[in-house]
Amino acid sequence: MWDIQYPDVDWQYNTMVIMHCQDFVNVDENGCRELQLMEKHFGDRAHQVVVVVWNLGLDTVYSGPLNVVYFPSHSYEILANLSNAEDRWITNFLNTRKYKFQSLNGVAKPHRVQTFERLNKLDSGIISLHPNKPIAEFTYDQHLSVTNEENFLRLQHIYANCDVNVVTESIYDSPLGIITEKSIFAWLSLQVPILIGYKGIVAHARSLGFDMFDDIVDHSYDSESNDVRVASALDRNRDLLISGTDRIKLQGRLLYNQRHALTWPQRMIDQYQSQITAIIDAP
Repeated sequence: MWDIQYPDVDWQYNTMVIMHCQDFVNVDENGCRELQLMEKHFGDRAHQVVVVVWNLGLDTVYSGPLNVVYFPSHSYEILANLSNAEDRWITNFLNTRKYKFQSLNGVAKPHRVQTFERLNKLDSGIISLHPNKPIAEFTYDQHLSVTNEENFLRLQHIYANCDVNVVTESIYDSPLGIITEKSIFAWLSLQVPILIGYKGIVAHARSLGFDMFDDIVDHSYDSESNDVRVASALDRNRDLLISGTDRIKLQGRLLYNQRHALTWPQRMIDQYQSQITAIIDAP
């Protein structure tokens, strides 16, 4: 779990403390450890604490007195910055594409290694895995020295040349995780994503209003267990990885996802304000 920094508080009847979880919180079969520790720390004042989180769906594992509010600040910053730099990338994704898919993998987590090993048998895509198969012109070590936005800009020639993006998200084994820049970059790049992450991540992306192309991608894997989900995702969508998509037919939907991502920051603000208003107005 993460270390938690607690403020010194001069409590009054109307004091509200905001705890900002700028990264994911840890969830397992026993619930969310960080929320449990915060509740214990604040005790009978826990109802006067707002916890800002990145994870979606925490209401399914926590129902205590803490006020849990969804605001993915990491995603907000990336999208706001890329929106301000549209002239560097947005028109570069309208051309035809040579490859059917891409899958760029950094830290060699087990689900990424498994994805890489299966995709490495196909010759229709661009794949990488640190450190086994780096991107020659921009290695993972170089990626770590720049921002996520700059990483996207430097790799846009790959994103702009692949139909489908097999996204191996940051969290896989946990019951609840986060949707990161890995998925966001696929939407911005006018790609059809195959999201491989924690169980239910596709349903969460869909709940955020993104078109997940359910008529093209077989998402039945999204509800399967951790031990088979990677294999199922790739096996069920093998034809798509080999043949790619009809980009002309899908152009409107791909552009919708791109615009939906770029306008997401304002929706984040609106949703945050709505959640805070509900907390303030609660009896």
